[in-house]
Amino acid sequence: MPRTTTLECPGCPPLRALTFDSLGLIKVIESRGERGIPQVVERWGDPDPSKCVLAASIDDRKKDPLLAVARKNGEVEAVNPLNGEIHAVRERPSGSCTLLTCTSKGNASMRSIRVEKLTSDSASISVTKTWKVCGSGNVLCSKVDGSENYAVFGGKGVEVNLWDLEDSTKIWTAKPPPKNSLGIFTPSWFTCTTFQSNDDHRKFVAGTNSHQRDCN
Repeated sequence: MPRTTTLECPGCPPLRALTFDSLGLIKVIESRGERGIPQVVERWGDPDPSKCVLAASIDDRKKDPLLAVARKNGEVEAVNPLNGEIHAVRERPSGSCTLLTCTSKGNASMRSIRVEKLTSDSASISVTKTWKVCGSGNVLCSKVDGSENYAVFGGKGVEVNLWDLEDSTKIWTAKPPPKNSLGIFTPSWFTCTTFQSNDDHRKFVAGTNSHQRDCN
């Protein structure tokens, strides 16, 4: 009978995740071996409360993946999710990539980032458009669909709303919840949202602070 041996590939952990904390650190967690106990294997950055990570979004494409990190001090960093380097933005065929940002007060903007060389000093950033997502409340979550033509926003006191990024126009808004049996109105509080399909921007799901899930 032939003998077979299972060898673990050191460069391909079964599980790899990136986490963020209030001190601004990006931590790499990997799970290896039979027991698969997750462990922190890398820490990127220096502890600094002013750089607390408020939001992060990853473009997990096979070539030149990109991680955008929004910090408390107003900075938005483009990070290589493979090694943590800040100067990770590379040119696409068009010569640039687009970054969508939104503050907690609903000030959204789209920025065009062009990098001639792989250094942060060579990056050219220009704001292409700005608009207001909401008039009150705090935006806590957003997501861009697979086609990168639509985005959904939600938050505390902000109903989930869908936007056409090409025209910067709102095309749908969720109805506010009804009053309870005592006649008390409780504003919506959305904490996360994502699209259910890369092919249909009309299907997305949102989670609330009450551990509820709303599908549209």
